[in-house]
Amino acid sequence: MNNSLSIKIDQQYTKDTKGFTFGERDVHKFIVETCQNDKETSDEFKFAEWLAFRFAENHNPNDLLKETYYCCSLKNVDKDGNPIEDELVLQITPEMIDYWEVRGGECENPLLKARYLGLVWHFKELRPAKKTSITIAQGFLDALIEIANGDYYIIARKVYPKLEHGLKLAIRIGDTARRGAFVSAIIEFEKRHAEDDKGGTWGKAFDLLCDKKGTILLPEEEQSIISDLVSRLTRLEQSGHTEGVKGCAKRIAKNYLKYNRQQDARDVILRVGAEVCKELEKDRKAYVECTIGEDGVKTLHLGKGSAFNYIHTLEDLLDLYHEFNIRDFDDEIMIQIREREPEKLKFMMPISSGVKISREKLEKDIAPFLTGTTEDILIKLIWGFIPNRAQAESLMNKSAKDYPLSMITPVSTYRQHSSNDHNPWLKEDCYIHTLRMSPADAADRGIKNGDRVRAYNQFGEVEVEAYVTSKMLPGTVSLHHGEWYKPDTSRKTKKMQYGIDTAGNCNFLIGDTHLPHAVGALLTAGLIEVEKVGDEQ
Repeated sequence: MNNSLSIKIDQQYTKDTKGFTFGERDVHKFIVETCQNDKETSDEFKFAEWLAFRFAENHNPNDLLKETYYCCSLKNVDKDGNPIEDELVLQITPEMIDYWEVRGGECENPLLKARYLGLVWHFKELRPAKKTSITIAQGFLDALIEIANGDYYIIARKVYPKLEHGLKLAIRIGDTARRGAFVSAIIEFEKRHAEDDKGGTWGKAFDLLCDKKGTILLPEEEQSIISDLVSRLTRLEQSGHTEGVKGCAKRIAKNYLKYNRQQDARDVILRVGAEVCKELEKDRKAYVECTIGEDGVKTLHLGKGSAFNYIHTLEDLLDLYHEFNIRDFDDEIMIQIREREPEKLKFMMPISSGVKISREKLEKDIAPFLTGTTEDILIKLIWGFIPNRAQAESLMNKSAKDYPLSMITPVSTYRQHSSNDHNPWLKEDCYIHTLRMSPADAADRGIKNGDRVRAYNQFGEVEVEAYVTSKMLPGTVSLHHGEWYKPDTSRKTKKMQYGIDTAGNCNFLIGDTHLPHAVGALLTAGLIEVEKVGDEQ
């Protein structure tokens, strides 16, 4: 479908045009500049080209009602927080999709071809009168592979999201040959672009292929990925790149555990500990310098070896050890942390601030409350906090049918809100985070003490252990607040976009809207339902 604008685009971006920095954004900029002087192309074609490269890629499908890989740069939600369809999507017409399909067939540059055919495939539901052939998806996938294999981008990290999406789509449509092509493209792309001192350039092959469910690798493919990581780990240790050692070791250890090689996993994680010890020893002589300027203001200059960095590094190491069930160093690490605590506190400065209110404004604001009887003044003060019974009942009754349990979220005596949640001395036999419920409510749901349960409502869902106790009234459950979020990234839902919480964080069950009279902390956090894990419908 040749027009002067499409011809100029194809001339600017031929099959040999490479070196993209921002990819589709580069093309969009060219289209905008060209349209200003193009008097021949119809507005219809101009808008179709402009819109094709206006969309951003790699967005969460929940950003749109039409679940798609493409989205505008901004996420749009209604007043209740529900996603609404992107304004750009609303402007797509069946004729526009027809135009993109033709353009995808006639252009030669794979970046252009991937964009046109990708839009046709992902927005095929907006063209119900015409069935979209599977060859569109295949052409889209082939273009993505060519982008990677041909190194069309200068910045390697821009390509990985395209490869990840293409791999998922190939698996979804059951295209075994192209699935294999994406696996090879990912492995070879990383080998060409990985640099030990740039963490974002390596590890992606493992993340996309070895650490994802549903991706089937040949033994030699998996072994190639792990061998590269093992070699890189040794080089990173030699160069003293602690963060790189940590990222590399975690991936290797996960693979070892997959094949029940617990001792090998432990050994490789302990190599991280050895690297951390070398770093801390090297920085031991560094210090925190405190200077006082002419204006009397104190300024802290934090060196790498400061107590802040020292403690933070050890806390991270402790978390890593716990992630791989290594607990025989807990006491030693906690003692080191406590030894440096006084040094950290010594350099913490008090911060003071204030708010100035003019006398005129203050008198104006309080004047209405200085007239009338005592009863009149009290009514003025509390009127805004008196709940509207009809409104309150309407809000509660609407949710109570689906979520009949009232959840309260008290503070635990074993931590101060969320502080000390990661303290190993206050975990396990000392404190177990549970959802407390009455025997009657548990029996109604087939739940026994110690069962793993799913607590959910319209806001989110969490998993936690159940504690059945007669100290809870029927109809009420209790979940201590302050537990840190621990997502299962392999189980993402519309409500839990980053993964279902497996730690039992009550915040995901609490909405951000309240009754008009709700002021301050709410002990009754909301309404939920609870079911035994494995009994989900």
